[in-house]
This record gives sequence, C-alpha cells and structure tokens, in this order.
Amino acid sequence: MLKYVVSQSILDYALDYTDAHLILRNSNLSRMGRSKLLNQFRQKRMKTIIVYFNLPNQVLEERIERTNRSTDIFRVATTFEEVLKRQSVNEQEDLLPPTQSETDHLFVIKGAQDNQTVISDICNIAE
Repeated sequence: MLKYVVSQSILDYALDYTDAHLILRNSNLSRMGRSKLLNQFRQKRMKTIIVYFNLPNQVLEERIERTNRSTDIFRVATTFEEVLKRQSVNEQEDLLPPTQSETDHLFVIKGAQDNQTVISDICNIAE
C-alpha cells in the first residue's frame, strides 16, 4: 500500500506541476488498472503510448534460467517462474493484453528486432 501511495503521489505531482514526458511500467497487465491510469492522462490532455512486450514464452523461460536478479522485489511470488506462470493465464482476472482502442499509440515488441523501430517511432511522436 505504501508503494502505491508514494507512486501515486509522484504521478499526481508530475501531472499537475510539470509538462515532462512520463514513462511508466505496468507489469500486471490488468485492463482495469491500465484504464484508470490512462484516463488520468487523458484528463490532462496527454497523448498515451503503450509498448506491449509480447515475447514468446520460450524466450522468457531462457531469460529466467540465465537471470541473476534477486527475487526480493516480489510481494507475492517467490520465483520468476511463478510470475511467468501467473501472467500466462491471460483470460482470468482481467489480465488481458492492451488493445489499440485503449491508447493513442500501441506498439508491440515480439523480439529484439523490434526495439529500435519502436524507440524511433516513439521519439518521432514526442517531437
């Protein structure tokens, strides 16, 4: 709860007192949570961009095997494998990929080959 309140306070300040671009990460894929956040931006007349990482499970599994990252960041899960398994159940509990209708711009990254194009496209939008 504390993490949410601090994050929301920072977001509120940025929306109310700056004209800076905001880059947020939302790893839980909740459509309802995403919608609430995007509505805040629309109320401030901001453009919204979603970058959805739709990587094959095989790539994610290989990355999990090689990772040295600490699992201390988790509140509920205990392993990266558990996180992947929970996120793979996309049809339950509002865990759905974003759609074009949710945002001004939707980019989908399916592999490393997409990174530079998406970065370039976003920079062009920001100009």
